[in-house]
Amino acid sequence: MPPLFTPILKERAVCISILAVGGILMGAQLLGITLYVCPYRTATGIPCPGCGLTRGTISLFRGDWTAAWSYHPFSWLVLPGLAVIVISIVLTPPQRARFIGLVEKIERLTGICWLVLVGLMAFGIWRMSK
Repeated sequence: MPPLFTPILKERAVCISILAVGGILMGAQLLGITLYVCPYRTATGIPCPGCGLTRGTISLFRGDWTAAWSYHPFSWLVLPGLAVIVISIVLTPPQRARFIGLVEKIERLTGICWLVLVGLMAFGIWRMSK
């Protein structure tokens, strides 16, 4: 299966944008301001597969693993993802190319991103059926 994460890492501007938007959303949430409302949940009243990830990630930053799990059990995966994005941004071009190559190799050998995506969708379907 083709890599999912590596193409994002190859685009430095996209990585910076992800961090900026994520930082703004989480910062606002910490201040009690909701900047993003899930359109799926608004339309159906049912949480989408990603609902709760921001609150769960904020709980992780606070060290509250129980709350993070209750908001979204996949929220712990955001931290390693963010770490990989940050690393890919700060490295020099030759280091960055080697790092992205390593991430791509891991993705191709393990299919980890596809497994996470399938797991996230399965969790979303399970949550919708409750």
